[in-house]
Amino acid sequence: MKSKTVLLTSMGVLLIGFLFPESLTMPVEGANQSSYSIDSFWFYPWGKSITHNLHYSIITLFPYVWLADKSVEGWKKIFYLNPIPYLIEADVKNRL
Repeated sequence: MKSKTVLLTSMGVLLIGFLFPESLTMPVEGANQSSYSIDSFWFYPWGKSITHNLHYSIITLFPYVWLADKSVEGWKKIFYLNPIPYLIEADVKNRL
């Protein structure tokens, strides 16, 4: 009985998290789409660390397996989402 309560509570908390809209903003003040390269998130090679993703990441608990590819460390793309499309979309909405 206790495990069922814990499971239902956990699922309820998880589902409530999906109800809140996300609010993304550009992490650098004054930056815009021309301030960075759209291809910079999964830049290769990046010194000894091989593939480097920028330090501003969107991480998902649910893997997006369709994003994996055969590039170096391409499997990480299922957990680390490229924030650039989301930031561009947020920037466009903020301009309206």
